[in-house]
Amino acid sequence: MSDKPVLTSCGFLIARQQFDLELLIMEHADRLDLPKGHVEPGETQMQCALRELEEETGLIGSNPELLMVMGEPTRDPRKHIVSIVYSVTTDDSEPNAGDDAADARFWPLQTVLDGKVPLAGDHMQIIKNWFNR
Repeated sequence: MSDKPVLTSCGFLIARQQFDLELLIMEHADRLDLPKGHVEPGETQMQCALRELEEETGLIGSNPELLMVMGEPTRDPRKHIVSIVYSVTTDDSEPNAGDDAADARFWPLQTVLDGKVPLAGDHMQIIKNWFNR
């Protein structure tokens, strides 16, 4: 494990209210998680999160608000990654998976909280932190 943390923008926790409260979850070949990505040279963390949201889902985010910073050194088995999590407003468009995502869709919050969506890393903790704030 590297001694230096790697900073990534965990992107967004996006909730919408249709009939039930729903959360946007990304499906990749090996995991389910929140839309996120790594900061590119010259980007701020917020710029990164907005870019990743559009690349992974086709959704355009506005009015981002900082929710939390997750930095536990063991939260990712690959290396020490500090994630910055934002909430964001999007229009009513449906997400379209892009970039390295196989699927992007909204899941009922209760289904996620019941553990029926096997999320990667500490993404369930991110959702619980948001839900309990």
